[in-house]
Amino acid sequence: MGVMTYMRNRMHIILGILILAFLATILFSWGMGYSGAESDQHLVAKINGQDITYDQFINAYNQESSAYRERSGQELTEATRQRLRDQVWENMVNEILVQQAINKMKITVQDAELFHFLETNPPEFLQTQEVFQTDGRFDYQKYLEALHNPQGNEWLQVEQIYSDVLRRQKLQNQIISSAVVSPDEVKEAFSDENVKYEIEALSIPINPPRSQAPEITEDAISKYYQANKNEKYAVPEKRTLQYVSWMKTPSREDTVLVLNELEEIAFRLTEGELFEDLARIYSVDGSAANGGDLDFFARGQMVKPFEDAAFTAEIGAVIGPVETQFGFHLIKVTDKKTEEGQEKVRASHILLKVETGPNTIDQLMGNARLFSYDAEDQGYEKALLSYNLKADTTKGGIDKSSIFFPGVGYVSELSRWAFSSKAGSISQIIETDNAIIVAQLLSVTPPSIRPLEEVKAAIERELQRQEREKIAMELAESLYAKAQEGTALKSLQIDSIGVKLQRHSDFTINTAPGSFRNNKAFAATIREMNLNKISRPIKSSRDFSIIQLRMRGKFDETKFGVEKESKYEQLLTQKQNQLITEWMQATRDAAKIEDFRDRFF
Repeated sequence: MGVMTYMRNRMHIILGILILAFLATILFSWGMGYSGAESDQHLVAKINGQDITYDQFINAYNQESSAYRERSGQELTEATRQRLRDQVWENMVNEILVQQAINKMKITVQDAELFHFLETNPPEFLQTQEVFQTDGRFDYQKYLEALHNPQGNEWLQVEQIYSDVLRRQKLQNQIISSAVVSPDEVKEAFSDENVKYEIEALSIPINPPRSQAPEITEDAISKYYQANKNEKYAVPEKRTLQYVSWMKTPSREDTVLVLNELEEIAFRLTEGELFEDLARIYSVDGSAANGGDLDFFARGQMVKPFEDAAFTAEIGAVIGPVETQFGFHLIKVTDKKTEEGQEKVRASHILLKVETGPNTIDQLMGNARLFSYDAEDQGYEKALLSYNLKADTTKGGIDKSSIFFPGVGYVSELSRWAFSSKAGSISQIIETDNAIIVAQLLSVTPPSIRPLEEVKAAIERELQRQEREKIAMELAESLYAKAQEGTALKSLQIDSIGVKLQRHSDFTINTAPGSFRNNKAFAATIREMNLNKISRPIKSSRDFSIIQLRMRGKFDETKFGVEKESKYEQLLTQKQNQLITEWMQATRDAAKIEDFRDRFF
């Protein structure tokens, strides 16, 4: 009972990866019935020997894609598809690893635990069901009666779902059990948010103005290169390809079809049909549900062609078609007024977009087929000349992660084809939302190390940066020594190299100015400093600073007493979530994850 009470009390905590991954699989319904009988060619991944098949992955992806369309009201671009595939992949890998951990640790949920949980935590999706409501509100007694008196196996799916949720909750409780927040941590966090400071900071720039670059020897550059070449200068295998594309832009025929449709709509208006009814049927704008009504608008709120037409038309007039960047409009002006000296128009419209029609796509596909046949028969270069086409080339080559191609956008299929083909190969026709593509793989460049001459200048700059940082640190230490001997910080300024004293006031540690923001060394220093004391040099990305504390505000004990409980909960949740994240990452690092996605995507 103690475990269940603790779990119920902690349900407000963000459950993080463990529960989210599981809930994602409930939505995706991709199933966990791995038989191991599938050929490896049908696998998207193996996670510690456990299979993810192509069908399981694509089912999850299709459901996530549908959910995205429903949420956004938009079709997917290739970039969005790639992002959703990555998201589904992460969810599925995490779910398998969590389930494997639960099985390995033999975490179970007893019937009594599950029943008690369902008694005290009615699922939200059941609370909205009419059978559990009285006068439109959730009736807890009806819910309890149904729970205590099942008529068959109607609770089986709920029990399965929440049994899995509770197992994950138990795993999570084990992971987060080491999270402890001390009273001192709570007080420090409150102080960082509320206590105000005033400081003087002597800044010693790492890259001072008008300074000469330190000289770096050839030997130093060579040693740095040898020490770092495998980590910093490794170049993955690359593929260079050329490709021609036929963009799916609307043809004149597509435009004429839209204009003819608008002409037919205009004729129906003259026959007495209502503008708002036709807008609901034909308009592709979001205003269609309101009969095309756009309400009142002033000049500057609509695109200019639309605005000019609406403001020059008489009330009741239907004008158009008017072409804008969005398509062709029929516009009906329904009212006009002047408000605070500004003329306004109320109008409704019917918007039709010119889209690439099937006849146009068939013609483009036919052109691509003819080119493809001739490229195979005569050679790619001769086909380019014959059809007077110019190919785009991936200058510098692409690696396996490259999915963006100039001129055609995101095409993961093109990258996958390039890395599964031999030099000289010509692709089949590749079709995307925006283009039809035929490509040739020009060359394959094996993995390599960038030569020293190619990276020499970059290494020299890095070593110069390190040398400047060393010089600045030595100067900062010498100025600190003088300050310790009693020299005022103001007297230590050196204008010629940008060593300047600045005063910063009315800030908290969480709102510290400039390079001090999120600087742990700075925060730790001023928390402990006594008034008017001098700090050792504190490094930031741009400089070293010697700090003198001029003012520390009072700690508001009354406000702290009001907020300390919520601050404790906030810190505890942060630590728990960090432990979950670290556990998940460590579990992934230790897992054998075989990724075969490049076979399919």
